[in-house]
Amino acid sequence: MPTDNIDFLKTLEALANEQNRSFFLSKRSVSFKPLTTLQLRKLIETVVNNPLDQTTFNVAATNILKESCKEELDFELNVFDRLLFLLQARIDSISNTVKIQNEETVNEVNIQQVLDNLKASLQENEYLLKEQTVNEGNINITFGPVLLKDEFLLHEQVYSKAKFKTEDIEGLRQLVGEVFVHEITKVIRKVEAGNASIEFSKLSFPDRIAITENLSANIIQKVIEYVEQTKQTLEKALTYNDHVLAVDGTLFALK
Repeated sequence: MPTDNIDFLKTLEALANEQNRSFFLSKRSVSFKPLTTLQLRKLIETVVNNPLDQTTFNVAATNILKESCKEELDFELNVFDRLLFLLQARIDSISNTVKIQNEETVNEVNIQQVLDNLKASLQENEYLLKEQTVNEGNINITFGPVLLKDEFLLHEQVYSKAKFKTEDIEGLRQLVGEVFVHEITKVIRKVEAGNASIEFSKLSFPDRIAITENLSANIIQKVIEYVEQTKQTLEKALTYNDHVLAVDGTLFALK
């Protein structure tokens, strides 16, 4: 690339760094740079028909969130933060509405209204943002919202190395079973058994999975309830005129 073009790109980058977008996250408002066209492209490129599409999109979205953030954060980013960021970034970079094709009808969704619903829902269900501890006998489990760093670890150490045979029923069954365990493992922070305890943040993700799979179903049921409550709360918040807004690569694609 000619030197003049390189200098021009540097000028664009400098101007972008001067711009500021204040987006509300789960703890407070945070300053971000506006998204670039390249970042939009990366999100759209995750739209392919594969059971792990959402994981690929989540990783791309997390990277873009970190690239765009202009502050040193004093809190750990979680999946709620990413969702809030994506909705606000979509409004800021493209538009406030998106059209959803459903069988023979096309419905227009007001993303700002969905965002407002999400903020209100998180305030109403604030417990979902906090760590909780449950116990069964001599075992205690501490869990909380999925941290983006833990989700990324799952992708790097498990999904990026696994070869799931999704073209046949047995392969799909294996994938569904493994994802079930992964969803539980992602929210667990610490396990205490008698006088021993282990922080999941100090373990590889495969080691975390091994511990989760050996926990009693009775105590894990309480963790599952938290995961289900989180999903139900988000689905309700993302519903607009009886249609659930999918927050994936299609949200940023041109209609």
